[in-house]
Amino acid sequence: MDNVSEAEDFQAVGIKCRDALIALGKQYRDADWVGQIAEPPKAADFKGWGGIYAERLSEGRQRSYLKAIVDKTWDLTVGLQHDSNATPDDADLVLEATGHLISTLTRLVRRHDQDQPARCPQCESYRLVDDIQDDDEGEGFYESVVCSACGWRSERAFTSWKEHFTPERVERIANYLAGPGL
Repeated sequence: MDNVSEAEDFQAVGIKCRDALIALGKQYRDADWVGQIAEPPKAADFKGWGGIYAERLSEGRQRSYLKAIVDKTWDLTVGLQHDSNATPDDADLVLEATGHLISTLTRLVRRHDQDQPARCPQCESYRLVDDIQDDDEGEGFYESVVCSACGWRSERAFTSWKEHFTPERVERIANYLAGPGL
C-alpha cells in the first residue's frame, strides 16, 4: 500500500488479501478441532472453510458474527480485485477487514487451544493471582492462589527448594545464564 498509486495497484491489494484468506483457510483444515467433514470444501474455498471454522470455534452471536465477516470480507477482497476504479480508501478498507478477520479467527483458535481461564470459587472473578511466600526456616516456599476481587485464598502448598530446583531445572537455568541472553 505504501508504494501504490494506480487502480491496478489497489486491485493487487485485493488479490493479496484474497490469497491471505485462502492461506488462512488452508492452515487449519487439518486441525483436530475441525473434526471429520463429510464433504470438505475445495482448498481455495475460504467461505466454505470459514463457515466450518465458525461452526467449530464459536456459538450463538459470535458464530453469526464470524460467519458474517467471513462472507463479507471475502466479498470485499474479490470485489476490490475486479474494481477498475479502485481507490486508496477501498484498498485500506479491504486491508483492515482482512486483518480484522485474521485476528478474530486466530483469537478463537487460541481460545479453543487453551484452557478456560480459572475463576474464583467464591465470587467467580477472573482476578486470580499466584501468591508465593518463603517459609520461615528457608527450606522452601508456600504457594497459593488469591482472588484480588474478594480475598479468597486457596490452601497453601509447600514446595522444598530441593524439589523445585531439580538437576534438570538447574542445568536449564545454567545454560540460559551462560548463553548470549536477549
